[in-house]
Amino acid sequence: MEEHKLRARHRFLQRSRMSFKDFMNSLRKVELELKDSYNALNLKGKEGMDDQFLELMIMDGCFMLEIMRTATGKENGYAPNDPIFSTHSYITPYIRRDMLMLENQLPMLVLYQLVAAYDGKEDQHKIIRSATELDMAGIRFKTSKTNSLKDISFAGGKLKLPVIMVDDAFKSNFLNLMTFERLHIGAGTGVTSYVVFMDDIINDKRDVALLHAEGIIQNSIGSNEAVAELFNSLCKEVTLVSSSSLETVQNKISEHCEKPWNKWRANLNRTYFKNPWTILSLSAAIFLFALTIIQTVYALLDYY
Repeated sequence: MEEHKLRARHRFLQRSRMSFKDFMNSLRKVELELKDSYNALNLKGKEGMDDQFLELMIMDGCFMLEIMRTATGKENGYAPNDPIFSTHSYITPYIRRDMLMLENQLPMLVLYQLVAAYDGKEDQHKIIRSATELDMAGIRFKTSKTNSLKDISFAGGKLKLPVIMVDDAFKSNFLNLMTFERLHIGAGTGVTSYVVFMDDIINDKRDVALLHAEGIIQNSIGSNEAVAELFNSLCKEVTLVSSSSLETVQNKISEHCEKPWNKWRANLNRTYFKNPWTILSLSAAIFLFALTIIQTVYALLDYY
């Protein structure tokens, strides 16, 4: 099928009017996540193997997208009698069967990245910021009114999160709940969505320390670094899901951080209002500047 995959990739790139390098760069941003989808994938220390892995992802991803495009009846630019991409191709059922085989499965993230780059929407995939970065952007953390994991909201520069106790039973409890949600239709995705959200804003011990200081994380295992590793590891155990309500929260956070006024105010707070000495220095500078203006005005009045 390599010949047909090359044709599919060529047609996909041609239709997108983008270069192969553009798609390589798109997938390189999520390279580590893609590699984590495969067991015993050892590419370390092998020159050129990283690029070879991404090229394979693009090749198979383009082929799958072209097959799906054909199945939906959209114009695809292939000949009516094409052996693979014709709507009347006799080989289509066999391709579908092969695509369903476990060893042929692709991470969904590959298709997301290819389609996002194709549609020119990649730069609009929200930017995920850690708790420390949000704090530097002027966002304040507050505890929610309830302890429900769904009680996460953002408004007026305040991100409200439920209080959570992290103890020795935390990992096993949450893994069981996440697995229950995964295996039972109708159970919802509240727990998994919460863990994904927390994993997004927790990168290291500094983020945990910040959330602990605000009373959001009650740490009974001692080490902030251990808590960070705990949240980061949970998302590797279960298939990730998205929550429309939490996506809305993330989008509101991104919009807040991207507004020039909020950026300027956060930079001002970070630069001048972090400790009493900088506040005094700024106040003195403003006072002296005001005196200079007054002196200049009186001098002009005396002159005239």
